[in-house]
Amino acid sequence: MKEPFKANILFISTNEIWSGSELLWYESAKYLASQGHAVSAAVNYDHLKISELKHSLHFFIDLRYRHSKLSRIRRLANRVVTVFKTNDVLAGYFKNIQPALVVISQGSSIASPDMIELCSRFQAKFVTLTQLVSEVHWLWLNDDLQQRLKKGYEKSLKNFFVSRRNMELHEFMLAYSCGNNEVVSNPLVVSANGTSYPSGVNYSIAFVGRIECFHKGLDMLLRVLNTSKWKNRPVAFNLYGDGPHVSILAQQIALFEINNIHLKGYTTDVATVWQQNQLMILPSRMEGQSLALIEALSFNRAAIVTDVGGASEIVEDNVTGFIAHDATEGGLDEAMERAWEQREKWENMGIAAGKKIRALRPDQSVHFFSERIMEILQECETS
Repeated sequence: MKEPFKANILFISTNEIWSGSELLWYESAKYLASQGHAVSAAVNYDHLKISELKHSLHFFIDLRYRHSKLSRIRRLANRVVTVFKTNDVLAGYFKNIQPALVVISQGSSIASPDMIELCSRFQAKFVTLTQLVSEVHWLWLNDDLQQRLKKGYEKSLKNFFVSRRNMELHEFMLAYSCGNNEVVSNPLVVSANGTSYPSGVNYSIAFVGRIECFHKGLDMLLRVLNTSKWKNRPVAFNLYGDGPHVSILAQQIALFEINNIHLKGYTTDVATVWQQNQLMILPSRMEGQSLALIEALSFNRAAIVTDVGGASEIVEDNVTGFIAHDATEGGLDEAMERAWEQREKWENMGIAAGKKIRALRPDQSVHFFSERIMEILQECETS
């Protein structure tokens, strides 16, 4: 009987912190390791999830340190590579282990030209997984970087994006489309069973995500809420998360004397969030495909969103939520006003939102992405 196909796969995350952008590669790495593949990972940060993952890995490469160690070695015991640059760490890995495929997970489409070029230098087959493409990246994109990125993405076996809109913007910004781009979904990793809709005459709207003003548009939200109509309505805005702008927002909320905004801090108890809130708001200036939005919809909650990234791919305006058609204060206020006028419909809209997101099956996205990786590898084996 033919032996099952097993592969040596390296996942590289070029992000600097653990965030929702890490979940798809992380869960896929765990899944492929559980299937008997020799999975390695290289990351720039430490986190409890990474510590848990190490027990499943063939190699773990810590890219933060000048002197780095390859650990969790199953077949090549006690191999230590001492290096002086990130590229040298991976160069040692490529020389000694020769991965069959490298998966480069990146927070943005312009984040990893060096990593892509390193794969090309060692003739390593690779794919990319990009969580965000934004018009903001025009600020850094010049002719030299555009050519580097275009050349690198053309060499990739496949470039994965978490929304169609991100993929199309990527192709426009690099002025290319060579047929190796594909959309995958970010995962749903929480169970939405048994969460009832909050009742009562007062309303609660939740933001869930990183407390970072420019990316998540929380400064716009605060200015919209600093109006008499929102201050006087029977509605609370609960902000769940952590990030660099918690203190700034707290100070500005106090300065504006807004009593119905509450900074709730970070929580992993997603079910309780949606037991206490009837609607989600995501006022972002840029997104790939928000995991927090996917979670909210799966808990049968409608959402107010800006029309960025893949939001309009999973939210239908005035049916499963309310879309601000531009990421401005005016656009956000208009969508919020429509939502308020239809507040008696939020529960039924949320039920429709849950049905729609479940039909897209984000709970299967880790399995789907992992299977795509294996299909690409097997195509390489037979070509």
